[in-house]
Amino acid sequence: MFVLGPLITSRIRKNYASIVYKQETEETELVKSCLSKLVKANYLGKLIVEPRVKVLHDDATVALWMSLDQTLFVSIATLKLAEADEAKLALLVSHELAHYLMDH
Repeated sequence: MFVLGPLITSRIRKNYASIVYKQETEETELVKSCLSKLVKANYLGKLIVEPRVKVLHDDATVALWMSLDQTLFVSIATLKLAEADEAKLALLVSHELAHYLMDH
């Protein structure tokens, strides 16, 4: 049984709650589209069932992670690093998906 994961997820959610973007932004839709395409193209629909996306209004920290409830958190700094380009973002998101799927 994994105990550390839920504890860390809970603490992260609490710490970042004040900087989460509204869900209807252009940035959020870009990440959702990218994640959806990656899940479909790699036949991950049985493993990544209902992923959610949260964009963090943090332009100083490059951050990207997926929590245990399949919420992908992405900072604005990460989107800037990817130049808001879907192909570049896909590379970063697919890397994070691999971490999530390998449970490490």
